[in-house]
Amino acid sequence: MKKKLVWIISPFFFILLFLFWSVSPSNKWDGEILKVDPIYFTSSGPDEKLLKIVTWNLSFLFGRGSEGDDYYENRNSSYFDLRLHEASELLKKLDADIVFIQEIDFSSSRSHSVNQAVELAKNAGYPYVAIAPSWNINFLLFPLHSPFGKLYSGGAVISRYPIISQKIKLLNKPQNNPWWYNLFYLHRYFQEIEIDLSHRKINVVNLHLEAFDKQNRQDQIKELIQNHSKADFLVGDFNMVTPEVSRKKFKKDDYAGDESYLMMKKVSQKEIFEIETSTSYTFPAWAPDRRLDYIFYNKELLLVKAEVIQTNLSDHLPIKAIFQF
Repeated sequence: MKKKLVWIISPFFFILLFLFWSVSPSNKWDGEILKVDPIYFTSSGPDEKLLKIVTWNLSFLFGRGSEGDDYYENRNSSYFDLRLHEASELLKKLDADIVFIQEIDFSSSRSHSVNQAVELAKNAGYPYVAIAPSWNINFLLFPLHSPFGKLYSGGAVISRYPIISQKIKLLNKPQNNPWWYNLFYLHRYFQEIEIDLSHRKINVVNLHLEAFDKQNRQDQIKELIQNHSKADFLVGDFNMVTPEVSRKKFKKDDYAGDESYLMMKKVSQKEIFEIETSTSYTFPAWAPDRRLDYIFYNKELLLVKAEVIQTNLSDHLPIKAIFQF
C-alpha cells in the first residue's frame, strides 16, 4: 500500500519541483546600466541642436512567426548572427542618438544565449546600454513542439549619451489569466531612464504594455499617466490602436471599446503622428494594418520629421523621429 501511494504521489512532487525551478530564475530582476566598447564609430557625432530617436519592438530578431500565429522551428545560431548584423547595419543607417527597444533577449535559449542588447550597441556604435528584464524564467515549455527553454529578456535603451540612472517598474499581469499561466507569463514594464545630453538632462520612459487584455492595458496607461506625465519622452510598444484603424480584433483582444488611445491623448505630451494613415502603421511588418508603437514627446521640443522604417527583421516596424531643441 505504501509503495502504491509513493508511486501515486511521486509524479505530482516532481511536477511541483519542476514548476518551482522553472519560475525561480537565477538572473537578476533589477536590470543593469552597462558601458561597452563599440567596434563602430559614427563620423558625424551627436548634434546639440537635434535629437534623433528610434523605437523598435525587435521581437528577439526571430522575424515572421514571432507574433505567435505560427511559431516556426528554432532558428540556429547562424540565423541570429546574421539578423544581429543586419539590425546593426540598419541602426547605423538610421543614425539615432537613442534607441528604445522592446522584446530583446539578454540570455535566452531561443536566441542562443546572446545578449542582443550589448551586441547591437557594440556593432552599431552605442557605448551606453540599459537593460530592463521583464521575462526571467529558467524554462518555458512553449511552444510544445519546440520549447523556448530559458528566457531572460525585456526592454533596452542604447545611447550615444551617458545613461545616468534607471528605474524599472514591472506591471501587474492580467487578472483574467489563470494563475498557472501567469507564473510563466512575461511582465509588462516601464523603464524610466535619465540621460545626460551634456547641455541638458532628459527623462525618458521605454515601455511595453499588455497586448491581450484591454482592461489590464488601460490600468497600465492610467498608472503611466499618474507617474510619468512629466517625462520628456514616452516611447515604445503600447499595444493600442487609434480609432481610425479598421482592424479591431487581434487574437484574444478585441480593441472595440478600448479607451487606451483616448486616455493617452489627454497627456501633456504630443504624439509624433497627429493624423493616422497607412504610412504610420507598424504591425505586422509584412502587411501593416495598424500601429502599436508610439512616441509621445515634450511640447517644448520641435518635431522635425517622423517616419516608419521598412524592414523584415521583426514583426514590428521601427519608428524614427528627429527633434529640435
